[in-house]
Amino acid sequence: MIHNTSLALLGGTFNPPHKGHIGPALEAIKEIGVSRLGLMPCKLPPHKCVGGIDEKHRVNMVQAVCKQSALLYPELIELSLPSPSYTVQTLRELRRQHPKATVYFLIGYDSLYNLPSWHEWQQLTDYCHLTVMRRTDGNVALSAELTAFIDARREYEPDIMSGKPGGSIYFADTTLHTVSSTALREAIAGTTRNETASLAKEWLEPDVIDYIYKHQLYQITE
Repeated sequence: MIHNTSLALLGGTFNPPHKGHIGPALEAIKEIGVSRLGLMPCKLPPHKCVGGIDEKHRVNMVQAVCKQSALLYPELIELSLPSPSYTVQTLRELRRQHPKATVYFLIGYDSLYNLPSWHEWQQLTDYCHLTVMRRTDGNVALSAELTAFIDARREYEPDIMSGKPGGSIYFADTTLHTVSSTALREAIAGTTRNETASLAKEWLEPDVIDYIYKHQLYQITE
């Protein structure tokens, strides 16, 4: 069942946006019953470096990806907020703008076990349902504090979450992809458009590859 009063968001630096990010997220929204996925570029997150790539390029690449599917749209709310960028602040503002919507915030398992390092991490579920996608084999040991946080909020049936604004943590049965933005940047660097590495061709949309070469991102030289 598709729930029209629901929002599903995938945040990231999207540097560049690739199918390893987006494919599992599309699987997750189908599982939880949401019709569209918002790709939300982060605004200079405190825990990541964007490698010297201007914000406008990350936005433009996200927009190029979203043009490929009616299931995707760019969600630029975080870029309009003051720095520093914290997910809890973004979700708080999103909740202010959509007070009655059911909000699902998608994260990878790698982000889940790092959650205690996030700003006000225990307040995240005040504003959304956390939906966890596999990005590792899931065998990483979680801290006692994080385990208790999950156990108190874990939900096993997506339909139960649909009538609630937030409060739950759900583990989606998504495909595991091990490709990373770092590996893709390294695969592209120093190659020409006609020599694009097979890794990039497999995981990036053609329009994104074209954009990267047009603007000579990632130290590309023709």
